[in-house]
Amino acid sequence: MIIRRFADLWRAKWVQAGFSLAWIMAVILLPITSLPWLVDLSGATTVAPPSVIFFLGLAIAWWAPEVLLGKRIIFEIKPFLLFLIVVGIAWAAALFLPVEPFRGHSIQTEYKEALITVVMAASVYIVTATWLSQHPQWVKITMQLINLSGLVLVAWSLVQALYVLLWDGHYANIIYRLQSLVSSRPGDLLFQDRVTGMAFEPSWLAHQLVLVYLPVWLSALINGYSAFKWRKGLISLESILLVSGVFVLFMSFSRIGWLSFLLALAYLMVLLNINLTHQIKKRLQVGLGRGRGAVFSGFVSTGIILSFGLGYFLMIAGLVWLGAHFEPRLARILTENLSTVTGFLDLTNRLFFAERAVYWTAGLNVFGTYPWLGVGPGNVGFFFSETMPSLGYALTEIMNMFYRFTFLPNTKSMWIRLLAETGMIGFTFFITWLFLVFRSARLAFKHGTREIQVLGLVGQLALAAYLSEAFSLDSFAMPYIWFCLGLVSAACVLTRRQHESLISPP
Repeated sequence: MIIRRFADLWRAKWVQAGFSLAWIMAVILLPITSLPWLVDLSGATTVAPPSVIFFLGLAIAWWAPEVLLGKRIIFEIKPFLLFLIVVGIAWAAALFLPVEPFRGHSIQTEYKEALITVVMAASVYIVTATWLSQHPQWVKITMQLINLSGLVLVAWSLVQALYVLLWDGHYANIIYRLQSLVSSRPGDLLFQDRVTGMAFEPSWLAHQLVLVYLPVWLSALINGYSAFKWRKGLISLESILLVSGVFVLFMSFSRIGWLSFLLALAYLMVLLNINLTHQIKKRLQVGLGRGRGAVFSGFVSTGIILSFGLGYFLMIAGLVWLGAHFEPRLARILTENLSTVTGFLDLTNRLFFAERAVYWTAGLNVFGTYPWLGVGPGNVGFFFSETMPSLGYALTEIMNMFYRFTFLPNTKSMWIRLLAETGMIGFTFFITWLFLVFRSARLAFKHGTREIQVLGLVGQLALAAYLSEAFSLDSFAMPYIWFCLGLVSAACVLTRRQHESLISPP
């Protein structure tokens, strides 16, 4: 009786309307990464995206009751749940490790923070995948919400870019006041030579652009799709936002963001090249017959591969030459005498990213010591004093981390963090899940409706970009990759249902 009354209340129109409003707010607020009052309330150091509050609310008030009332968990979520189980086992196993406190941090406090961030990531992914798969009518609305939030993000970033380009980053007071409403960054809220958007720092702006907004706008352009009625040829809101977003990405001067977007573009070019080759083969075989057409198509395919290979080489060379005019580290690669380099750490020191390499090396050394289940979520920083390479003692940033700052060291890379904290077992489960999502994206892109095809390509582009992005950020609390993977998983579910309805008997 109690369960029945709860189900009736849960299905009430006003309750469902509240869930819909929460979904709208979750998508609209994606550009904000560290809301000041939320940072104060949660006690977080930097990452406090308000959108995650609504995802968490939906996970507790909407998804969990759905499961309790008998709704099946969609297949795409199950591999991710297996990964979460491995994380829990790694957490339990780490209780038996000799972990010494570090500057006020204990294993209990770090477990609490790590658990919260993992739950945040799980909520974003599970709610997104389930919400859209159960509410297909919300796919287009969600695309519109992404465009609207991206429009505000790009517009605010362009305002900052004007101050950077025209007034050397000397912002008006009103700009600082507005930025203080959406960013908790201490000291200077804005950078004089870089665009921040509504994020905590420029690299986070690039992160959200390359994992959500740019893939959505680029995929819409490739698929000839717009979430709005207004469209004239190739000109649509998505194409305008794409051009503006690429400029904003450039003005963020995030090297990892640039590289991530280039990887996504490279993947897209490969897809287009494969499609072009298949079309040429098909036309030759139709025009010349199978025998002669197969021979000629082989020569043509070889010629296309060589031509595109040469084109890629020239494009990369041009980008490197152009980038050397904006990035001193890249310019040094072209001028540094690398014949005297004694090792990887020496190379990174000469190219001015030795600090990042020290974090990576320390994390890999932790993985080497505990290879199977790692040291548990949130614990890798406790082992840095034992695993850090000697170069770290000569670097100011590393020494400040040990003797001045109060936060626990981290790996600065999601890939290395997974290896160090969940071991080979957890890392394998995570990579397997990503591969399954990639397969889902391919399926949706090939066999879905126009809107679903857009989401399928979005997932492929975002995963290509994430290969690079995961070497820069290691926080589960950033919602962007989880949101994007949720979009893809929902798209695959909808594609599968569409084909099941076509082949099922009337």
